[in-house]
Amino acid sequence: MSEEAPATRPDAGEIAVALILGAIGVYVILEGRTYGLGTIVRIGPAYFPIALGTLLLVLSIGLVMEALRGRNRTVLPAFAPFLFVMAGLGAWGLLVEPFGLVPATFVLVILAAFAHPPARPLRILAIAAALSGFGWLVFVRGLAIPLTAFGG
Repeated sequence: MSEEAPATRPDAGEIAVALILGAIGVYVILEGRTYGLGTIVRIGPAYFPIALGTLLLVLSIGLVMEALRGRNRTVLPAFAPFLFVMAGLGAWGLLVEPFGLVPATFVLVILAAFAHPPARPLRILAIAAALSGFGWLVFVRGLAIPLTAFGG
């Protein structure tokens, strides 16, 4: 005698989000049609919004189909890593003007490192130094964004 698995209901929240995503896709397609589509050789400004809206619509159809199958259980991600990454980004935004790009980037990397323990101090410092140097080289020197390396 075989035992059947209990029937699972489709996740209404997942279906609702997929339908909202589909509605956004339809809206983007309809808005994109108000621009000129252009030709195959010289595409117009409507091409990108229509392509993006179509992609959103197809994605939402796939999500609805997956939700209706009801085999997947929704697993909520851990909240602490999200908080550490957001705290790092917020700290960078607050610290970059008064203290400069390098210290702000160090704080960002250190806070974000706590999102995925265990923390390895030497690796964290090496990543912070590399990102700070890369950021300074690309954004301050290369793109001439008005930031200082160490306060200003």
